Amino acid sequence: LAVDEEEDAHQRSHAHALGAASHFMLHMQAAAASRTAGRFVCFGGWHYPEGAVVAMGALCRRLLERAGAWVLPHAAVRLYAEDGGWSARNSDGMLLARAPVAAVCAGLASPELAGAPRRAYGLSPLYGRISLVAGSEPLLASGAATGRGYAVQTEGFAGIGATYEAGEWPQLTAHEAHAKNLAAFDLLFAERPDVLAAGFYEGCRAVAKDRMPIAGQLVDWSRTCELAGRLRGAPEEKDIPRLPGLWGVFGLGSRGASWGLAVAALAASQMAGEAAALSKSMQRAVSPARFCAQALGRSGQI
Repeated sequence: LAVDEEEDAHQRSHAHALGAASHFMLHMQAAAASRTAGRFVCFGGWHYPEGAVVAMGALCRRLLERAGAWVLPHAAVRLYAEDGGWSARNSDGMLLARAPVAAVCAGLASPELAGAPRRAYGLSPLYGRISLVAGSEPLLASGAATGRGYAVQTEGFAGIGATYEAGEWPQLTAHEAHAKNLAAFDLLFAERPDVLAAGFYEGCRAVAKDRMPIAGQLVDWSRTCELAGRLRGAPEEKDIPRLPGLWGVFGLGSRGASWGLAVAALAASQMAGEAAALSKSMQRAVSPARFCAQALGRSGQI
């Protein structure tokens, strides 16, 4: 949904150019959007007829099952470069797995597993809470409405979100967080249903400075620092040393459903030496080395 009259007009002016894509998305003015949402909206927006709310936990489980992956839950691990490959060991040093190639997909913990500080990847924590609400009437007919904030209605729950709180832990009180989310609802809809904020769906996002994912072969931070010392300045991104056989996919922020499979396919194609699944410009945009020069300068290495 558009967030103001200017954006609403901008969307309408571009709607004609998307005629060929109407099976995927179409523009609705406020009256039609209100009928589809089952609630009066403030402005029009783009409608995705084939769109759906995705249960991400179930999707991830299904993808793991389809891949035939061995899953060892609740196991703290460390990575070690051993015998020309990578070994995963638990806190007692017991070997859990060994392979020539490994992928780190551990959110905020990813840089540490790869032997680097978070600043090497421009990574920081951003806590978030979705308000789970209950009431005598649904938030909207079904599915989701997004704009400056979003509302989700499924058979199982109704939610309004989401907060962005700097750090690994909540910065707002529960009352403040619910109030912030409900205020976002008011930017989408012309009326607010009588709902009770019953709890949160919450967690900490791993977010890069530019809000883009991090995907590709990971940086050898110690060798990069040594190289910067010899050069008396940060090396160019193309010259930054990488860890042999170690890739990463993390820093997805709030967009794991949008980016996850695409950047995982990129990392897999790079591992296998195949044609990359994303364009050159997109590979640069998600490169794990893109923040190294900045990180070296701030840490006093140059």
